[in-house]
Amino acid sequence: MSIDAIIRDGTGGKTAVQVTRDHALKVSPVTIATADQEIADLTLKKQYRDWLRNGSGSDAMNVDGSASPVYFKETAESNKVKWITSGRMVLEGTALELDTNDFRGFGEAAIAPGLTNGLNFYFTQGGRQIDVFLDPVKKIGDFLDYADGYTNLVNAVSAQGDYLAFDFVFDQPIALPAGSNDEIIMQVNDDLTDIDRMQVIIRGWQEFIE
Repeated sequence: MSIDAIIRDGTGGKTAVQVTRDHALKVSPVTIATADQEIADLTLKKQYRDWLRNGSGSDAMNVDGSASPVYFKETAESNKVKWITSGRMVLEGTALELDTNDFRGFGEAAIAPGLTNGLNFYFTQGGRQIDVFLDPVKKIGDFLDYADGYTNLVNAVSAQGDYLAFDFVFDQPIALPAGSNDEIIMQVNDDLTDIDRMQVIIRGWQEFIE
């Protein structure tokens, strides 16, 4: 017997329900404030988002990391706990559309064979490294091994301005405890200067420590 069900967000909106690859509904653990919770306590928990940045504070990942890797990170801080629930990688440039042989290319040339070393995406918790990308991503199509969704806008008129965004949703929030050495890292190991734009934004919530 099968059961048909309708899920509504309760606000009259059209919020989508995410279905995983194994056809299960995607849910995220969320702490709901109770009616008797103090306002002072509620103000310590806030939405959080930021770009991954290198040591100079730049969020632009279209850099040359071929001679020496360039690391873009979010790190723990002394006065807050950060809970990272998702991330989005944004790319703009040519030969980025997800069709035909452009799966193989990064950067300007449509015949680009892919990256030599690839991108590494991982986080460290308690001295352990946990990989988001199990293998370095060397081709545009490789992102689909790990992404939970993507947006692909192709400029059919000009050779410029193709846009790609890949979304990554973590099954459990990645915690960056206050005062720890934990980090979330995107490591660039190739020359990506032919790409017009490349950035990673992370989202979640933060809890301030008094």
